[in-house]
Amino acid sequence: MRGGKFYKGNLHTHTTRSDGRHSPEDAAREYRERGYDFLAITDHNVYSDFNDFNRDDFLMLPGMEMNAPPQAGNDTEYHFLAISGTREMRENAALPPYSHDFRLEMEPLHTAAYLQPIIDDAVMRGYWITLNHPYWSRVEYDQVLAFRNISALEVFNFCSSVLENTGESYQCWDAVLRNGVRMLGTSVDDAHHFFPENSGGYDAFGGWVMAKAKSLSLDDITAALVSGSFYGCAGGPEIYDFYVDGGNVHLYCSPAARVYFGGRARHMRWKLADPGGALLTEFVSPLLGDELYVRAECFDERGGKSFTNPIWLDAPDI
Repeated sequence: MRGGKFYKGNLHTHTTRSDGRHSPEDAAREYRERGYDFLAITDHNVYSDFNDFNRDDFLMLPGMEMNAPPQAGNDTEYHFLAISGTREMRENAALPPYSHDFRLEMEPLHTAAYLQPIIDDAVMRGYWITLNHPYWSRVEYDQVLAFRNISALEVFNFCSSVLENTGESYQCWDAVLRNGVRMLGTSVDDAHHFFPENSGGYDAFGGWVMAKAKSLSLDDITAALVSGSFYGCAGGPEIYDFYVDGGNVHLYCSPAARVYFGGRARHMRWKLADPGGALLTEFVSPLLGDELYVRAECFDERGGKSFTNPIWLDAPDI
């Protein structure tokens, strides 16, 4: 998005309304005090709309995490976020929105046939749907392809990374993209606050999105999210701009040690800072000509990572 500014937000947070340890009030206060601009409280199967927590400099996004109970003998689970969609999506919704404290009743069934109508119902109410932590959930890329009306995939999940080393789903995301499915990628906390802040198990403030929006309002932030005007951050550099122009890919960022461009094929463009030399703040590279899409990843000197959403290109059929 041209114009506007970047706003920092977490899209996946749990509280005492489900299995989190902090109250909604405490969670909102903590994120606000840490410099976040927006937050979604997404407790399991209970809808939250804490618009009374809004301030001029802090916005709450309505939402919930939809998931069926675990199924005996089946390690695969499906968790989805339903977050408020754009103003147009809400105004054109065929069904009314969920009300605050709505409880979603789900059976322990983990099939697309059972879950798809639940996803479709949320979309018809004006919500934006993401598929959560596929690595943790033991969801393979071809199982993702079985669904419709999913707009984004949770590529980095900080809680799953910290507690079980299962929070990174970049490979699954690329497999979905290589199959031509235009799915955005998010980075989230999935905070539960199971452990104190001074412990190694603390699961907050490690994954977030930076949304480029016209203003800090529900209409403008949701417009940025739905359109893909954001990047994901797992403690990595800031990304100032990313675009394709005249056959070249351009990335501008805060100082980075490594930058990579990737697409459908195993052709990777990269730029590495020399040890002891100047760090990277831009990378411009020509396209190869056969990419289906191109996306960027950049790392700081400590290994923190940020990643863009894909830019889709005119390319031969896969």
